[in-house]
Amino acid sequence: MSNCYHFIVTFAVLALLLTGPLELWRTEIEKTGPQSVYLLRLAPGMPVPEGTAHKAIVEQFTDNPNFQEQFARAQALSITYQGAEGRLCFVLLNTQQTPPQDEPYVIAHEFGHLWLKALRYPAPAYFGGPSSCLSILAGDAVQHVLIRAEMEKRRIPWREPWLHSLAGALRALDGQRDPPPPDRCQAVSQAVLWIDVRLGLTDAQWPERQRFLELLSNRFPVIQPAASDLAAQLGQENLAAKADHQKALETVFGRLKQMALTLPK
Repeated sequence: MSNCYHFIVTFAVLALLLTGPLELWRTEIEKTGPQSVYLLRLAPGMPVPEGTAHKAIVEQFTDNPNFQEQFARAQALSITYQGAEGRLCFVLLNTQQTPPQDEPYVIAHEFGHLWLKALRYPAPAYFGGPSSCLSILAGDAVQHVLIRAEMEKRRIPWREPWLHSLAGALRALDGQRDPPPPDRCQAVSQAVLWIDVRLGLTDAQWPERQRFLELLSNRFPVIQPAASDLAAQLGQENLAAKADHQKALETVFGRLKQMALTLPK
């Protein structure tokens, strides 16, 4: 989808993208720690270039095959590290999945995850093993509700870039015929996508919404009824309340794990 830039861009260069609301949000995140936020462009499987700030720390994650598997499927991932160097946050932009014009939106989305973490919202622990996708995606299903609301509050454009991405996903679904059964991570990812679209958009905002949900369910029947049940439950919860947020995480994690265990690894 995008040009593949096999290098990392330091904050000084990417600062051009962080104008207005994005730069303000980054500053607010850094002040909560205190902590530092770094933005990185990287293609999956590529080594972290020499001269990268905190290169060894980043490699603790990027050298993990399970992390690379999740990164290859995502537009971006965020990392939070706490050690002798202090609290460090990294946003890794996947150049193979993120078109340059969508980078500000993708950065904002990851800032949302860092913001919730800075505010001490609970999140599933990431251990880097085969179940790492479940930890990441179960958290996404719950946190995305709050992140969309926060981006709206901060007047950060997010709907149009997301709709552009979803249009591509819809074309891919239209082109699929009798896809093979998904593995566990693929099924969890599709279930969370279904939940995101169900909760994050209306039919008026995206006329193709209902067709997308039906097609996704038809192509990946294993995600139902878990996705539908979880979306209905999350839509009724006050996820801004941390106690309710925690309960929702536990519910989503447990239900998606139950679904995943019916599938091959």
